[in-house]
Amino acid sequence: TKFSLARSREGRPSLIGRAGRRRKATSTMAVLLRGSLRAFSAWGERNPSALNVMAATTLGGAGDVGAQLIEGADGLGALDAKRTACVCAWYAPAALFFWTPFMGGVERTFGTSGAKSVAAKVLCYNLAISTVDITGFHLVSLTPQVGAEKAVQTLREGYADAVAAGCSLWVPAMTLIFWRVPAHLRLSTSYALDVCWASTMSFLSNRRKNLVEAAPPPAPAWSGKLGGRKSGSD
Repeated sequence: TKFSLARSREGRPSLIGRAGRRRKATSTMAVLLRGSLRAFSAWGERNPSALNVMAATTLGGAGDVGAQLIEGADGLGALDAKRTACVCAWYAPAALFFWTPFMGGVERTFGTSGAKSVAAKVLCYNLAISTVDITGFHLVSLTPQVGAEKAVQTLREGYADAVAAGCSLWVPAMTLIFWRVPAHLRLSTSYALDVCWASTMSFLSNRRKNLVEAAPPPAPAWSGKLGGRKSGSD
């Protein structure tokens, strides 16, 4: 069948014309996407704190939703909104008051390039994850749900598992991020992976919390003496 560049005999657009329009549309979308990414990058460079808080809250909350679905929540309607809010209550202030200054500090301390610089920053980041982040996540996200005592117990019993999971994710991830991602986008890029981290932390901490809640309370040490004293008086 012979087709013209403009229209076929039946008056419909030709195959060549359709292909050309598709290529033009794809090219236009690519240009718009590149422009949007450049604009977003420029905005993030001017407003790093706002970018990091937005990324932390959105992606941290999404990570908890993912963890609940993995645990077996029967659709979005069955999700525990209080639990997700508690997770976000950790991520937003942590991004603003700890992680944003922390990332700026390691850049100033260790420089912006070189293998030694990357190794030092990856080490510092994972030390911060193993101390500040894991501890803060457990205490802030679990205390409103089960109380401070059980939150601390959950942290103590699940700490080793959380550190092992953190190192397996963040050592390779932050090596790549510190090596290839521009400095002002590194923290927000790490929050893209924080969906996985938040899911892992939420899953581990809430699984351990459930075990703590299910454990029978210890018998009071004085109960036997009291019973003996009572029987003696009788």
